Amino acid sequence: MHASRYHLGKATRAVFAEDGLKGFVLLPEGSVLSIESFDSPERLVRVRWNNLLLLMFWQDLLERAVPIPEPVPASAPLATQSL
Repeated sequence: MHASRYHLGKATRAVFAEDGLKGFVLLPEGSVLSIESFDSPERLVRVRWNNLLLLMFWQDLLERAVPIPEPVPASAPLATQSL
């Protein structure tokens, strides 16, 4: 399973994925990207950045970003607790 949010460690290009918008956008280092969906498994991924829907290569995301850990809900029992 893939993380749902990533922190970009290096500037990377993406393409606009919304109707009416065309061209590339350079995502700056430090950007936080949220995965929306995979357009083609293990190839293209739809991400959201600053309220823009973009397409980028999954390989670029793997090579230039780190997953942001999902917080564990406070109500979840710890693994060391008995039920």
